[in-house]
Amino acid sequence: MLPRLSDGAYDMVFCDADARDYADYLTAALRLLRVGGVVAFNNALLAGPPDYAGADEPDGDTSLDLASHVRMDDRLVPVLLPLGDGLLAAGDSAGAKAQFHHSIDAGARTKQPVSPETRQKLAALEGKRSP
Repeated sequence: MLPRLSDGAYDMVFCDADARDYADYLTAALRLLRVGGVVAFNNALLAGPPDYAGADEPDGDTSLDLASHVRMDDRLVPVLLPLGDGLLAAGDSAGAKAQFHHSIDAGARTKQPVSPETRQKLAALEGKRSP
């Protein structure tokens, strides 16, 4: 079903499947999300590193766990909520940056001051992109 879904057409993708396949679902979710979209994974704490897989597990390969994939992707801003077996949500940092720029532009047009917190968040996003 995933290949038939439109690229860049969704605001949110929620994954609740076999945690061992979450890295593959992340790739598919990023294809489906609009700029500024959010991907969320249920039971994310169960999708741990392969070291935790039993010795008799056939798919306990050397691939990275879901959290590592999300953390290493510069396009994403992750949040892990330790509710139940964990909920990992990741938003598109380009969308977040665009949202902050829009906030600053709107403040300039309406002569409303931009809060220091918004300026700090924007600076952090821009710093993340710096080499």
